[in-house]
Amino acid sequence: MINSKEHLSVTLPLTPEAHRIAEEFWEYHDSQKSKEVYMNTLAVYTVRSYLQMLGIQTDLEASDSWNYSMQSRMNIADLWVTNMGKLECRPVWPKEQECPIPLEVRQNRIGYVVVQISDSLSQATILGFSQTALTGNLRIDELQSLEYLIELLKEPVNLSQWFENVFEACWQTVEAFLNPEQDVLGFSFRSAQELRANEPDNSAVGVRRAKLIELGNQSARQQVVLVVGLTPAADPELNVWVEVYPRGDQTYLSCGLHLMLLNEKGSSFFRKAIEERTNNIQVKFSGKPGERFSIIVALGDVSITKAFLI
Repeated sequence: MINSKEHLSVTLPLTPEAHRIAEEFWEYHDSQKSKEVYMNTLAVYTVRSYLQMLGIQTDLEASDSWNYSMQSRMNIADLWVTNMGKLECRPVWPKEQECPIPLEVRQNRIGYVVVQISDSLSQATILGFSQTALTGNLRIDELQSLEYLIELLKEPVNLSQWFENVFEACWQTVEAFLNPEQDVLGFSFRSAQELRANEPDNSAVGVRRAKLIELGNQSARQQVVLVVGLTPAADPELNVWVEVYPRGDQTYLSCGLHLMLLNEKGSSFFRKAIEERTNNIQVKFSGKPGERFSIIVALGDVSITKAFLI
């Protein structure tokens, strides 16, 4: 059963197979740990079943939650999503208002899915999604719709195609969103191209595109512009530029805004939170064709994730 379009959630039966696996894990641990592992297993199995319905590949055997030793040491409910990283699947009972996130799983996750297990253990409802768990507790009524999870896990933006002038419609020119005064990296970016012209392969040039993102809730809302650029580096690597700017009449980015970059294993290699007035965030790194990374821009409990393929 799939619920309303306003907030997509999914209810699935807990099959005998799900309970068989949970019982196998149950028997391996002592009584208190067994209850925790049983619930975590049902949550992971439910999310894996849902992603299978969407054609998204996962690997239970590569998930720490499917490892007896890791279960013993941590309260863990991760699901390995192929080519993406770990998705944490946290179980809750009906009528619970918050979902606690254990300290050991608050990092190196591509996101958090909250799964409500029925009192009878006969069905599970995937309530929603959060990209981050910075406070350690996710409020059930503030979870994002599963549409955000689907957006996160779908095919990444292929940056190599940008050199061939192939762009998705949502990625527009930087000038469409920013004025010259805002685009403080414009000079440096052009200079990188000019320097490249002095090298043997002067046919290689840089390219940049921008996308408008809306963040926050009713009390704190901001539109920001995400800019991604590519310039050639030492063959076969490319330099990747990531920038975030305010949009419209706003001069500064909101305090509390987060920018995070994850590698293809879901591990963070860049993290910045705005703590004082600033008009942009910029970061540069290098990668090889075929490598993946994700960009997370978050404000409050709302976050947007974009996956990219170099």
